[in-house]
Amino acid sequence: MGGMAAQIPIKNDLEKNAIAMKKISDDKLREVLDGHDGTWVAHPGLISTAKEIFDTHMTTPNQIHKDKILNSEVTETDLSCVPIGTCTEKTLIENINVGFVYLKSWIDGNGCVPINDLMEDAATAEISRTQIWQWLKCKVTMDSGNKLTKKYFLNIFNKEMEKYENHKAKEIFLNFCTSDVLEEFITNSCYEHI
Repeated sequence: MGGMAAQIPIKNDLEKNAIAMKKISDDKLREVLDGHDGTWVAHPGLISTAKEIFDTHMTTPNQIHKDKILNSEVTETDLSCVPIGTCTEKTLIENINVGFVYLKSWIDGNGCVPINDLMEDAATAEISRTQIWQWLKCKVTMDSGNKLTKKYFLNIFNKEMEKYENHKAKEIFLNFCTSDVLEEFITNSCYEHI
């Protein structure tokens, strides 16, 4: 089973909508060619797009006959190494905002939430806080030249939180981003606040 393309239809902007639809088509084509038997979409209006691509490229009931596509194994070292590439302040700020907004929505009773023209779910909060946690743990150098220390992160976090009402999600998200160890499943800490 393939993953969910997070893009959703964008009704008020034809250009943005065309870009989103292309991303969905490209993602579904990659999945079917990689050997997936099925897929997810974030919006019922996208089912026909995904179905058409799978019907065109999957001519058998399943693709179990396809050889393994990945040519290497992912190791613990791969997942815990210092990030390679550019760590941008823009991404840090997006992670703070999207992670917080999703977690706030989850506590308020919404499991899937459209944020920035993408349908987000609990994985969003996990990805956002885990990337922040990893960058802090590794004290990465941001594209601005600043080292991401806890103090530097807190300055950015607090500035971003000024635009939101106070909510329990703020404290929970901050604690998960800055904990000494990578805690499991951010939503587990939220059940008592629902």
